[in-house]
This record gives sequence, structure tokens and C-alpha cells, in this order.
Amino acid sequence: MNGDQVSGKVVNNSGKPVRDVQILVKYVWLWNNERKPGTDSPGRAVYETLPGWRSSTAGVRRPADLPKAARRYIDRLSELCGAPIDIVSIGASRDQTIWMQDGPSGLAVRQREHEPSHP
Repeated sequence: MNGDQVSGKVVNNSGKPVRDVQILVKYVWLWNNERKPGTDSPGRAVYETLPGWRSSTAGVRRPADLPKAARRYIDRLSELCGAPIDIVSIGASRDQTIWMQDGPSGLAVRQREHEPSHP
């Protein structure tokens, strides 16, 4: 995988209700000289706010069962990363893993597609 490619992301989500969710989408530096910003140059974070979800995700095992707001959040992360979200963890146990795409076999196929070919 090249440094400019993303093969996927793992999103960790607790089973507790979630209020509004902020995603850091970029950081804007506020310096005058772009080539020599200095150590004291201030900057500001730019966030995108999405609505949260009140219902628990603790028993969810399929993408279709996620609260709509949680699904929008996952879709937006995928959009910002430019890669599919393959796994969503709703807890520490293995059975609390939701496969968002084609399951483990689909992930393996996509990973092989991104591997560099060796002569």
C-alpha cells in the first residue's frame, strides 16, 4: 500500500447514546510566511458537526440495524477518508464487530487489489 492510499478505517463506537459528533476535517494555520511558520504560529481546527443518536448500539450486529445518524456518521467518515469503512466496533468483544461491506472475505479481496505487484 502506498502512503497516499487508504485501505479502510476502523471506527470505534460505544453502546452509550451519543450527542452531536464533531469530526475534525482540517486545520488552518494562521501564519504570514508559509515557508517559515515558526513555533508560535496559531492555528484553528475546523470541525463538521453531525447529529448524534440516542438509541444504544450495544445489540447491533448488522449495518442495517444501526441508528440512521450513526450510519450517516460512518458514511461521512468514509467520504472524508476516500475509503470504505469495513469494520465498526461497538464494544471490546469480537461478537461486537459489525462488518460494513462484504465481510472478512470482501476485505481480503480489496486489500489484495491494493497490494503492489512484485516482478
